Amino acid sequence: MQAESKRGKSFVIAPVPRSRRTIVSLLNRVASKEAGLMFADVDLTWANKLRKELKRSGKNVTITAILLKAIAVAQRIHPESRTEWLPFGRRVTYNNIVAGFTVERIINGQPTVLLGEIESPIEKPLEQMGAELQEYAQLPIEKVQPLFQQNLFSYFPLFMRTIILEVAKRIPFLRLAFQKATFGLTSLGKYGADGLTCPSLCGCSFSIGTASEQAVVRDGEVVSRPIVAIGLNYDQRSIHLYQAARILQTVKELLEGDLQEWLPESLIMAPRVEALIPPPPLADSNDIDNHAAMLSFVAAMERQFVSAPPLADEDRSERQRQLANT
Repeated sequence: MQAESKRGKSFVIAPVPRSRRTIVSLLNRVASKEAGLMFADVDLTWANKLRKELKRSGKNVTITAILLKAIAVAQRIHPESRTEWLPFGRRVTYNNIVAGFTVERIINGQPTVLLGEIESPIEKPLEQMGAELQEYAQLPIEKVQPLFQQNLFSYFPLFMRTIILEVAKRIPFLRLAFQKATFGLTSLGKYGADGLTCPSLCGCSFSIGTASEQAVVRDGEVVSRPIVAIGLNYDQRSIHLYQAARILQTVKELLEGDLQEWLPESLIMAPRVEALIPPPPLADSNDIDNHAAMLSFVAAMERQFVSAPPLADEDRSERQRQLANT
């Protein structure tokens, strides 16, 4: 449409692209108008170390997968985080935790925001979650059912979209037919945004920007750590201010190491054994040689403890006798 001039002002009027109609309807009809917002700085040192450990074993996992799992665990710890407001003074708490996240795709030449979902994020391995994230980003839309349904919904007339959403947000089982996610995550780190806010289409939504090296104090020393700001947008009608603060604090603690307790045993990053055994004082060259031999022995034992399969009771007793003789 050509620019029109009226009373000395130039402007262009154009219809909203069809591919954006679904997200616009969700923002207009579902997004909370009584949202609260808070931020927390998170140290990603542990999360980055976990990614490196996985990469060494041939598993490429993005920070988004780790974030989704951490938030899902926080939702299990804090049921109020999956609670939503209903009319007539009621609230609903959803029992099945489903991770939600934004997906940007190009549809008919237009950048379009769609919503992805990963069910059972606590039980699924991180590499499986990473594979599902990749499918949402790369597979044709018609092969990813949630994306296909949202794109199809954009072809409905406005009055039908409005009626469906208004009814669904009042009846929980209808809401689950259209959107299963109990939380949302928006990440714009690849675009260089330090932080952002996003609307909440469910009980709570999280946002993350770009991690940057910052000076922080650890154990009385100033060190450089990768820090990222995580934002929490929540519905103040169903989640209290102090509850929201505890939810965000739990997510922070999980990302800084507590998530390790929720990972499979094979991914638990145990401290190095020699760090637990104080070295003897060094007096002369013989002591130095003895100390080097001890470190070599400890490193060999560490490899056995980390990589060896669990021992039966009789095998464990035999191993202990061998160690004692050594």
